[in-house]
Amino acid sequence: MIQITRIEFSNYRQYKNVLVDFNGNGENNLYVLKAQNGTGKTTFLNGILWCLYENEYYSSIGNKLLPLVNDSLIEKTPKGESVMVSVKLSIADDDKYITFLRTKEFKITENPLTNVKNVIEGKKRFVVTLTNTDGTNTQSYENDEETKNIVTQYFAEPIYEFYFFDGENLKNYFDLSLSKSRKIEESIFNIAQVNLLKTAIKHADDISASKYRESEKGRSNSSSLYKELHEKKELVDRYTKENIELTDKGPAIEERIKEIDQILREYAPIAEKQKTRDDYEERLKKWKIDYAEFVIERSSFIRKYLTLLNMYPRIKNTYEMIQNKKKSGKLPPNVNRNQLKEILENHISLCPVCNKSIDQDAISWISELLKKVDVSPKASNFLVEVNVVLEHFLDDCREYSLLRDKLIKKEVFLKDEYKKIDNELNSISLFLSKFGNHADEKEERQRIAQLEKERKDKRSESSTIDQRKKLNENEILVLNKRIVELESTIRYNESKMEQSNMLKKQVTVLRKIQTEFSRIKDEITTEIRKEIQDVTWQVFDSMIWKTNTFGKIEIDDNYKISVYNNSGREMTGSISATEKMALAYSFTLAIHEASGKNCPLVVDSPLGRVSDINRENMAKELLRVSKGKQIIMLFTPDEYSEDVKKIYDSSARSVREISLSSDEKEIIKVGV
Repeated sequence: MIQITRIEFSNYRQYKNVLVDFNGNGENNLYVLKAQNGTGKTTFLNGILWCLYENEYYSSIGNKLLPLVNDSLIEKTPKGESVMVSVKLSIADDDKYITFLRTKEFKITENPLTNVKNVIEGKKRFVVTLTNTDGTNTQSYENDEETKNIVTQYFAEPIYEFYFFDGENLKNYFDLSLSKSRKIEESIFNIAQVNLLKTAIKHADDISASKYRESEKGRSNSSSLYKELHEKKELVDRYTKENIELTDKGPAIEERIKEIDQILREYAPIAEKQKTRDDYEERLKKWKIDYAEFVIERSSFIRKYLTLLNMYPRIKNTYEMIQNKKKSGKLPPNVNRNQLKEILENHISLCPVCNKSIDQDAISWISELLKKVDVSPKASNFLVEVNVVLEHFLDDCREYSLLRDKLIKKEVFLKDEYKKIDNELNSISLFLSKFGNHADEKEERQRIAQLEKERKDKRSESSTIDQRKKLNENEILVLNKRIVELESTIRYNESKMEQSNMLKKQVTVLRKIQTEFSRIKDEITTEIRKEIQDVTWQVFDSMIWKTNTFGKIEIDDNYKISVYNNSGREMTGSISATEKMALAYSFTLAIHEASGKNCPLVVDSPLGRVSDINRENMAKELLRVSKGKQIIMLFTPDEYSEDVKKIYDSSARSVREISLSSDEKEIIKVGV
């Protein structure tokens, strides 16, 4: 089990000179830190993040943050002098101690006009030190690549929020975009050493490519195919990477648009206009769904009638041929022709079907029937069956014009509807953009016009991103199709190689190694995802009081979580905030277990969104988990309610208060 043993802050925001250790005895590895809102809970969490990643991920988006340096220290330090900020995180692994120490220098400056002090960033340093538990073999690392590798082994940055959890940030927790799910997968595989297999596969591919090119010297066709394959794969990687980067930009743009919309809604003179725009944008969303359904309907119509209309002459001729045979009596009833012949040839007196006497009239009728019929009963039955299908096809063909006209009208209606919505939205945007465009307008009105311009620019940027992503996706589809063709051709060429050539034999062996490594990697990948799914369900089921509602949890290849009820219907979008919190914990703990590194979990507002019996269930389950995992919890007094206090005061390893000084500028202690 990996544990945080102590955290030392020096001049970091309100943590001017604070040491927090995590020692003590007890079977539970659960630590509670309590603090009033604004006292330093989130700063504590950000301090760890800054130490490990040089990023404060839980700072408010868009806010202008104060410098890292303790504010009171800035005021006390003379202009021109420097102050050092540092955070040191110490952890214990099974056989070693590791310390992460990040420091940054800040030089004090002063505005000569306002006498307001500020800081300029100076030198920075990040040192990771590893020491055996017996105190021997201490090694320190400062190289960026080496320190990053060590941090990644314990707290992979792409999935930081699964180690340092913010209970108030659930809305972003389940935003598993393509890029985020890839980060989860990549980080888990890196920690679990699955990436070694990926590296081995690539290495084998590179070597086999090199040997293949060498063996094919003088055979330009094969060489050119391999060159093209390499180029196509590089293009796919490039377009995929670009789409991930574009995807990452999207949430920030949409968040800013929402912020602007909220400001416009709250400004009374234009609130009605903004409400109208909201209504039209909802209509636009519905229109997009309707139009997408129309496109599917139209494509289905085109596919169906492209075949039917091309085959219409043959269908019609075949149908008329069968009808003519019917009218002329050349299709026999559903009887056995050979049996009729046997009746005549053997002078059978009793009918084998109805057991009635066969008189001269019956013999004459059978004779005439056999003369008229020119197809066998089997063929006749087949033609009757085909006739039904052909009638159905012909009925469909007769409906073609009616259905086509309906689709045309529907398309015209949808396009008119879009034009109307678009005109209304443009009209509102134009009105708002001119709302304060004169110099004598109040600053407040001018700001509305500026916000509207920014909103329009953001919408345009978002649209450009979507278009670019779609173009890239289409390119990737075309490229992948060509890659499949090239790989098939190359495999064919390889199969024709002379096996006596050693290089070619090596290529064959390397290809087999690649295939086997890929199989093993896929098996491990599936096993890890299945393990995460199973653990997520087990923890979730133990945290929730409901026993007859939830049936299972599924996690797909992109690490998207789906929750199902007992009837097998998905209910992910219908679960409560409490249930989302339980699901987030369950997924987090499952990722820890699957990674193979039993890392600590530091949680801000661990039960902030939980109430009723679920609160007690969740508190007890986290206490149970802490028997084998260190959990550090940051509570406000309200969150540390009586029901939680009753559980943790007697069972947690320690329960401590974060106390703020009377001038509210620094933490004076973290203690009982």
